[in-house]
Amino acid sequence: MADKQLDKWQRWCRQLIEPDVIGMHSRRSMWRSVQEMLAANDTLPESHWWDLMSHAYTTTQASAVRRQADTDEQSASLGRILTEIEGNAHRITPEWWTGLWPDHDELLLLEAQRWWHDQWGGSVGTHLDPEIPARHLQRLTGAAKDVTHYVDWHIAHIDHRAGSEVVTLTLGDLHEAIDVIGEVFKPVFNLLTASSMVQLDPVFQYNWMAVFDQPWQAHRPA
Repeated sequence: MADKQLDKWQRWCRQLIEPDVIGMHSRRSMWRSVQEMLAANDTLPESHWWDLMSHAYTTTQASAVRRQADTDEQSASLGRILTEIEGNAHRITPEWWTGLWPDHDELLLLEAQRWWHDQWGGSVGTHLDPEIPARHLQRLTGAAKDVTHYVDWHIAHIDHRAGSEVVTLTLGDLHEAIDVIGEVFKPVFNLLTASSMVQLDPVFQYNWMAVFDQPWQAHRPA
């Protein structure tokens, strides 16, 4: 008999969380490539465009971090899915998880059983050890705490206390939070799909930076 809760977690993971996590890694990869290009060109003039580009990037990325760290019951996020898994760990059994593996290969089945024992059974064994998602959740919310505060006070709305606050959040802090989200997402993805997410940074199938090889203003309509 199908378990609607497990089905929901798998759907969230594949359809809602995975695209968002990959999206933040994709944007960061593109941002870094552009920054390297700009650093190699010291003849570019001052422009408000740089402010717009930086603001759009940091706002988008910070909001994505907050979104995935959210544990509110209305959220379909990495934080929420970990909260629900911790509270319903009995639903994820070794039989269910190994059943996600191909059943025609005995060696793979043995590998699945070993993997369960090493990664998910913990001190419980008969179902997922709830301490495992709890640790991932704690790491996620801890890494995203400062970013979430920044979004709540300065982006989602302007908190009346924000005017007297000195913002200390850095781009490095934001990128570190993205790293942790990726590191937490990978085991959650494995737990719910029995598949491995090897990397989150995209491999673009075309030269997306070719747009910079063409002067833009020369083609502006008269």
